[in-house]
Amino acid sequence: MQYSLATIVNFCTNESRFIQTCLDQALQFSSQVIVPVCDHFFDGTPENRDLLEKIYQAFPKCLFIEYPFIPHKIPKKVFQRVRPACFWPSFSRMIAFEFVEKTLDHILFLDVDEIPDASKFTEWLKFSDYHGHTVIKLANYWYFREACYQANPWEDSIVFAQRRTLESHILLNQEERNAIYDSLPGPKRRMGPHGAGAAVENRRDPPAEG
Repeated sequence: MQYSLATIVNFCTNESRFIQTCLDQALQFSSQVIVPVCDHFFDGTPENRDLLEKIYQAFPKCLFIEYPFIPHKIPKKVFQRVRPACFWPSFSRMIAFEFVEKTLDHILFLDVDEIPDASKFTEWLKFSDYHGHTVIKLANYWYFREACYQANPWEDSIVFAQRRTLESHILLNQEERNAIYDSLPGPKRRMGPHGAGAAVENRRDPPAEG
């Protein structure tokens, strides 16, 4: 079942091992899935063009927004406010935000290694009171090496916010997704290690060793 929400997934090909599972899960509950991609890695190295093209073709239901790496055109005062390591991930989310369909009610902000469990998240959407909250920090896990290896500690890095409350300047911030949660007015809710509530993790067993 798809809900009135867009999922924005930050991604580069260094994390391509997670993209299949992450997007497959997000497409099950999202009316729109947007993947912002820079044409360079954030250290200035060109992206893997061949792999990007294969991924674009593999997911025709997702909207990939590719933008140029142009640090020389960014005003220095911006980098004084948001250091480059935080600027580019935030800039990716800000660009994707401009492409969210205006009819949708909510936006889920993911990194590609934060793989959601579609069945658990759909169940949470069905029974939770999320419509009564401006923004929620969701409990989640991140993944490493492959999409089947899940970290043990809980995180609450994923942010789920009402679209109408968001503005571009909130997204372009030194604190990245934390700034979305901190900047928006209540009511708001924090889950995971600093609160209580259901997870959106996708727990998978590792493959058997040969």
